[in-house]
Amino acid sequence: MIADIEKEQALLARRRTQLNAMLAEADRGNPISALPVGLTTALSDAIDSAPSVEVGSALRRDRDLVEALSMSGRAPEVLLADYEATMIDGLQRERYLALLAEWSQLEGCSPDAVETEIDALAARLLEFFDQQQMEIIESAEVSEGDGGFGGAFSLDDLISDPAQREVVLRVQRELVARSSNTADI
Repeated sequence: MIADIEKEQALLARRRTQLNAMLAEADRGNPISALPVGLTTALSDAIDSAPSVEVGSALRRDRDLVEALSMSGRAPEVLLADYEATMIDGLQRERYLALLAEWSQLEGCSPDAVETEIDALAARLLEFFDQQQMEIIESAEVSEGDGGFGGAFSLDDLISDPAQREVVLRVQRELVARSSNTADI
């Protein structure tokens, strides 16, 4: 019980720090975002230079989802730092945008009709994520109901497209399985 209270206190402290940073940005006349300034800038640059309208749209949704997670206070700092590093590094950003292009092609398709593409994209996403990002998913339970975000959001709310949602579920299941296997060693 005390551990739960301490966990909630830490979450509230992160939210307070985040809100103070947002207010400081507003005082400077900058747009308000729950994301760190460096990540916001890197994402804006990536969106502005996206190779296609579809990838730009996917990046905007990506940004919005990460921002919503960040506003919940449940975004691990390593996730935000790794995402910013990906958007800043030219090669990593290019690889990520290629994955987003594949992701965009799944939109509107029946999961059964694109089963092979879902498997291939899930595998490529798993290759893209490194060991640090395993820590982000480590404690998440795979559940379509809460999406592994501690009940903050439903996966259905976050990703409405069934084929795209299936990619996320497969990646999440594999990361949790890897995490469990690591814990067994």
